[in-house]
Amino acid sequence: MNIPLEQSVEQTLTLGTEWNREQLNDPASSGYKGESQDTLPGTKVISGLHFDYHSRFGSNYSPSFNLQQELGEMFSLKAGIARVFKAPNLY
Repeated sequence: MNIPLEQSVEQTLTLGTEWNREQLNDPASSGYKGESQDTLPGTKVISGLHFDYHSRFGSNYSPSFNLQQELGEMFSLKAGIARVFKAPNLY
């Protein structure tokens, strides 16, 4: 779900959730919150926070930070850094 916001700068709030259950009785759930801000003309700052909960491995927060710079009408340069959590599985 994307929610446009206009405070001091134009920005977009992104929210999401996920739940899955595999056959081995191993439930997991997660949620996501992201925000995009147009800081300068052609420049976006995108930040996010992902939360995972796994019944066996507990909870984990994974932050992310991204930059996007438009390079003309057809190209853009993107860079980002994030922390990721992936619960082990049997496969």
